[in-house]
Amino acid sequence: MGYLQVSELFAELMSLLLITGHYYFYYLYEQK
Repeated sequence: MGYLQVSELFAELMSLLLITGHYYFYYLYEQK
């Protein structure tokens, strides 16, 4: 377990959050 593993996990989490956030905002925009 090192810094590289943690940063890789963080990057994966951020990309997932970005994707879900994008779809969530798109959904909210479509609801109007």
